[in-house]
Amino acid sequence: YDRGLATRLHELTATLFDREETQMSGRPAHMINGHTCFALWDDYLVIRVGNESASKLVGNDPRTRLFDLNEKTMNEGVMMIATGALGEEGDLRN
Repeated sequence: YDRGLATRLHELTATLFDREETQMSGRPAHMINGHTCFALWDDYLVIRVGNESASKLVGNDPRTRLFDLNEKTMNEGVMMIATGALGEEGDLRN
């Protein structure tokens, strides 16, 4: 996973949410109220955005997809964004 991106995400969200930092399969993950909010998974940022938002966002950008493991969609409200699509710090804020 991209350690620089992990640092940027930590810095960006450190004061925004009451969240818990943990590990998901050896990778950084952040939880709110016991649910994964976002995590880094291989070359993707995995983020919970809700069912309707995920479907709309995934349909608009080929660098995104619904979260899946072994080609099985795990949760329609969780999407994966290719880390290469995240660019600079300002891009994370949008």
